[in-house]
Amino acid sequence: MVWIPVVRSLIAFDALRTARYALAAHIIQFPLIMPFYTAIRVDEVWSVLGHADRCARGWSDEVRRDLGANCFPSMHTSVAFAVLLLAWREKSSAFRWMMTGYGTAIILSTVYLEIHWIVDVVGGIALGATSVRLADWLVAYVLRQRTEPKPTGRSIIARPFN
Repeated sequence: MVWIPVVRSLIAFDALRTARYALAAHIIQFPLIMPFYTAIRVDEVWSVLGHADRCARGWSDEVRRDLGANCFPSMHTSVAFAVLLLAWREKSSAFRWMMTGYGTAIILSTVYLEIHWIVDVVGGIALGATSVRLADWLVAYVLRQRTEPKPTGRSIIARPFN
C-alpha cells in the first residue's frame, strides 16, 4: 500500500510528500508498535478459533499458538489508514478514491480473513492517525529549522560593552 504513493511522489520530485508517506506509513510506526508486539500477546482470530486462515495448513496446536500471536494493534490497518489519510490531501480525486478503496479493502479484509479482531483494527486506526500527526510535526520541524535565521557565530562574550 505504501509503495504506490511513495513512488508516485518520487516520480513527481516531491520530497516533502515522499517524506510524509515514508515516515507516517513505516518509519514512525515501527518504534510505536514494537512495545505492543513484544509486551502484549493478542492471538489472531484464526488462531483462537483453531484454524489456520481456513487454509487447512495442517499445523499442530503448538505451531498455531506460536504463529497466531501479537496482532494488536493491526499494522495492516495502521499502514493502510496512514496512507489513506495522506492520500485524502492529494489534488487528484482519482488517486484519492483509488487509495481510499485500496486502504479500506485492506482494513476490512483483515477482519474478514480472521487475521485481526475489531479492537486490533481500532488500535491500528489510532496508530495510523498518530503516526500521520507525528510525521506532519517532524516535517514542519525540519522545515522550520531550515528556514529560521542562523546565528552569526558571534558569542555574547565577544561583544563589546556599550
